[in-house]
Amino acid sequence: MTTHGGSKSSFRSLIEMLRTELAWYPGRPALVARIVLACMSVMLLAVVFRIPGAVLGAGFPILISRESLEATRKTAFQIGLACSIGTAEVIVGGMLTAGSPFLHVMWVIVSLFAVFYAISSLNFMVASLTVSAVLALGIRTWDYPISAEERVERTLYTLLAILLACVISVLVETVFAKKNPPDPVLDGISRRLNLIETLLSRTSAKEFPSSTLTIQLARSAAKGVDDLSALLATSDYDAGLRDLLATVIALTRQLIELGSTLVESVPSLSIEDHERCRAIARNLGSVRSSLARMQCPDWMDLPFASQASNPILMEIERTTGLIDQSLCGESFRIHWLLPAPPPTASVSEFVTGALWNTEHIKFAVRGTLSALVCYVFYMSAGWMGLATTSILTCTLTARRLTGAGRQRQGLRFAGFIVGAGVIGWGTEAFILPQLNTIAEYALLFASVVWIGSWVATSGPRIAFIGFQIVLSYSLVNLNRFTINTSLVPARDAVLGVVLGVVAMWLVFDHLWAQTSGASVRSLLLGALRSVASFKVVSAGSPQEANQRLTEESSKINRDFDKLRDLADIYGFESFPKKPYESLVNRIILTLLPELRAFLLVKTGLLQHRNLAVARVQEVLIQEVEESASSVLYGLANAIELESFEQLTSWDAQAEELRAKTLMEEQKSRDGKDLQKHTEIRLCASLLNVASDLERQARLNFAPEAKAASADGNWPVGGPRDRSLHRLKVLEK
Repeated sequence: MTTHGGSKSSFRSLIEMLRTELAWYPGRPALVARIVLACMSVMLLAVVFRIPGAVLGAGFPILISRESLEATRKTAFQIGLACSIGTAEVIVGGMLTAGSPFLHVMWVIVSLFAVFYAISSLNFMVASLTVSAVLALGIRTWDYPISAEERVERTLYTLLAILLACVISVLVETVFAKKNPPDPVLDGISRRLNLIETLLSRTSAKEFPSSTLTIQLARSAAKGVDDLSALLATSDYDAGLRDLLATVIALTRQLIELGSTLVESVPSLSIEDHERCRAIARNLGSVRSSLARMQCPDWMDLPFASQASNPILMEIERTTGLIDQSLCGESFRIHWLLPAPPPTASVSEFVTGALWNTEHIKFAVRGTLSALVCYVFYMSAGWMGLATTSILTCTLTARRLTGAGRQRQGLRFAGFIVGAGVIGWGTEAFILPQLNTIAEYALLFASVVWIGSWVATSGPRIAFIGFQIVLSYSLVNLNRFTINTSLVPARDAVLGVVLGVVAMWLVFDHLWAQTSGASVRSLLLGALRSVASFKVVSAGSPQEANQRLTEESSKINRDFDKLRDLADIYGFESFPKKPYESLVNRIILTLLPELRAFLLVKTGLLQHRNLAVARVQEVLIQEVEESASSVLYGLANAIELESFEQLTSWDAQAEELRAKTLMEEQKSRDGKDLQKHTEIRLCASLLNVASDLERQARLNFAPEAKAASADGNWPVGGPRDRSLHRLKVLEK
């Protein structure tokens, strides 16, 4: 029963994940339409003018096209430059080693090593992966028993098809770009604020949060506001307006993170909280409408006698108020919240940190040996149909962590099954024999690209499948300038992926392999202790102190993002799993929203204290910080020692402190001291989040908690009855 229930729950989770990832969001249909137009244009030019290499060129617009024209141009330039360098290396290396089998094999090994080293060390991931495709096709071309002139010609035609895809993608984006586009900075801020406004206005809906809003908030939180900061840095605003917009951008980032955390936690809101959400949404609408005019918004005070029951909602309310104050030009020094610009790495630091890193060398050796196994196999068997897809499988799925690599391998195999197997074989058997014109074939090709592009514009969990669908279909049906009805290309494409996956499992996953379990535990412990020790830092000025706070908060949030990604690949790690690995993964999945909320509320409290003119309730606030942080220290110690007893008990003293804080909050509601009221509210929210974290942590240590409860060793004030009930639910 347990196994069946678990598999059924996993299946429902998979369906829900697919429904969320494939949901509509603003701009997605337009982006997919532009990708389809670019891919179809490249395909038609390649077929009409008989340009070899259409296999890659017809699918590359999926990798190039972006939501903005500037991003598309940047990606196209990187891919074009990388593939040009790769083509030059293939031609020069192939010609210099022609006629000598030993030198030719040495050239293949060196080329593969260089590609894997670039994948590991460079930040240009798309460019590094695309040049690996050029290399895979180049190796196959220079292994064919044809003349040197024809080898060079085929290699250059492949580059031509790729450059054609880059140029057409940029042209399509340019044509469809708005003639009078809105201010990119103001428009980016407005779109993000509109997400939070929509979220808050729909809290009473039956389906809350909706799958569309969930994926939009997740994408916005992952994307951050770095693009807006870069646009602002190159804008022609005056200094005062630039500082104001920088403040709004920083607060907008915090608001997006709060909204994403609110969605992840799936809160249970009271009737008054629903009214509060709608009031905050109206205020955000006023902020958005006045942002373009740079005027003070028509602010509406929230007519509620009590604070929000949800701490995340309370922090959203406070952050929205800070945005209003920044636009109204008050003397409140909100711009001190801005982080200092990150230092630019020098060339010597890059050479030392990237080019001479032993981890990159190990990664390149693992990848080279895996691809070499594929090369030796298909050359020995004389099965050249496996060449491109097998080596590409090694380069495209190579990841530092075993689980991440196997996840990519599963996505690539699924994409080839759909693209080459289901769609490729299906069209060859039932549709292609009925087609008579290129227009009919173009319509069929556009339909396949639309499916792949829609999947490719999803989140990072399944987006990789989209490009694989189009690439595998192109390998089957664009390998010659005629309608292909042979099933051999589809068979070889799928078997080539299988060969690459097997080679990666045999070599890459066993030589210097790294699993997520080893790194995720240390990362989680570091994040927990960083949040617990997060406090006001001593600095030369309050501005510098807040900059350090914001930098540290952003760093911890990035660690949380890494933990979420590592939790996603946990299921792809090898079995059996160690007990502590399951515990750590369970803690990440269940406590990450609360940990984000804890960090955001604590950051708000520390920043507010830095901006305050006078310090109030210093002793009480210090007690609150120590009590809340002790929960995280206890959780970190319990994970490190794998001991339930290390968890900090939420005892009578902690409850007394929370009651004292609530009493102080009641006293400060007269409105005479807004600073004191805000700080006490934040303290109460921090204690609420800490209490919930403590309770959830005990439930994650289910076996230990059950044993302790049987002996009657629950701490004073511990939630014994609720925990026993939750333990029974967990067992089911």
